[in-house]
Amino acid sequence: EAAANAYSEGEWQQALDLYQALEAEGFQSAELDYNMANCYYKLGGSLGASILHYERALKQNPRFEDAAFNLALAQQQTLDRIDQIPEFVLVKVLRNIRQFFSVDAWARASLVLFALGLVCLLGLRYGRTLRLRKTAFVLSVILVLFAIFAGCFGFGAKQAALRDDQAVVMATVSSVKSSPSTSGNNLFVLHEGTKVGVLETLGKWMRIELADGRQGWIQTQEAEII
Repeated sequence: EAAANAYSEGEWQQALDLYQALEAEGFQSAELDYNMANCYYKLGGSLGASILHYERALKQNPRFEDAAFNLALAQQQTLDRIDQIPEFVLVKVLRNIRQFFSVDAWARASLVLFALGLVCLLGLRYGRTLRLRKTAFVLSVILVLFAIFAGCFGFGAKQAALRDDQAVVMATVSSVKSSPSTSGNNLFVLHEGTKVGVLETLGKWMRIELADGRQGWIQTQEAEII
């Protein structure tokens, strides 16, 4: 509440300090990262930190519309314009379905559907007519299948929340090398706020991949894992 009051009064640094104190105490939530991102954005000069925390908020809650909207605004200020490789339609549809509910919601749905499937099996055992027993069997199979699907979506949502293979460039300018060494050839340059995929880490270097498929090495201190 103190941080929110400070933010509403335009004391963005004070609000950020209070939010960071909460983070240091071990508190973690999409709302906390969202508020920190807003503070960084208002303060200016910390575009990378702002985008990083918006991304973390969306990682915890993919349906956080305010975070998605503000992230899009912040990304418009980045210098790098990277064309994304078209995504397979089925993959996009499955991801959207997975993001429709939280991990806990998918888990509860899976348990409820499985329980209802077991209840329908009682109709198979105690149904008075053949038609009733057939209907109970079909319903039990359908409910169990939906329970399995819900469990798979919940597992996928959990894996997405725990993944550590994406990062945001925090350095103002980062030279991408052909090898994990300062003597490697310069392939291209990235700027603060650009989102990259992390393929592997080797000592003080990480091999990254851009949305357009380009790869290279940057120093780990120049980017931060989402």
